Amino acid sequence: MASTSYSSAKDSLRTLKSILEPNDPAVAYIDKALEAPVMNIDEETQINELLLRGEALSQERKRRLLAAHQFIAILGVSKYQSLGVELQTLIEIGNRALVYALEEFIPKNPFDSFYSHAYYRVEDAILKKLPDFGVETVDLETLRELARKSGDKKIDESNAAELKTLLSLVDNLDRRLIELLIGLEDGVERSAEEIATLMMASRDRIEERLKRGQRKVLRRKKVTS
Repeated sequence: MASTSYSSAKDSLRTLKSILEPNDPAVAYIDKALEAPVMNIDEETQINELLLRGEALSQERKRRLLAAHQFIAILGVSKYQSLGVELQTLIEIGNRALVYALEEFIPKNPFDSFYSHAYYRVEDAILKKLPDFGVETVDLETLRELARKSGDKKIDESNAAELKTLLSLVDNLDRRLIELLIGLEDGVERSAEEIATLMMASRDRIEERLKRGQRKVLRRKKVTS
């Protein structure tokens, strides 16, 4: 990950900090991440070369790598606050996942990115834990039903608003694929194969992204009396 990207991440951390209360426990995590020096490409390459030679990283290098990437355990989870989970709790889950990501990281080449590997590990850990906090994944048929109602002018616009909220945590491209799947724009529900043809991509790739995107269609579990 380039130094400019690290700097951009720190800008995002400062923005997040500015909207938190000063006594929020998450502020301490943010301050620690802001204080960590950024890593340059040469430093990351040296670490990768050590790992590629099968050499163990020193504790100092491990601390350095984790500190420089702690922003992932903050920015990568902060959006899930909207589901009613405290940011501090999310960050703690993210930090544990970050340590695990380092323990299993084996670069493919000297220029491989620990950032990409760690980001997905942190995100996966959060998605696995959210059900413990009263969060559920919304099934595909529910999305399709909301999309059908959203296209009907006689139906209250609350359906469209609910659908927008449900898709708000999904990354842009994956959200676009889900919208095609449920026929949100034109009322035409498409299969993964049809979407693959439309996007000029392989069916396997589309199915992979749809599966990943659908994991992020989340909401608080509805309480039934």
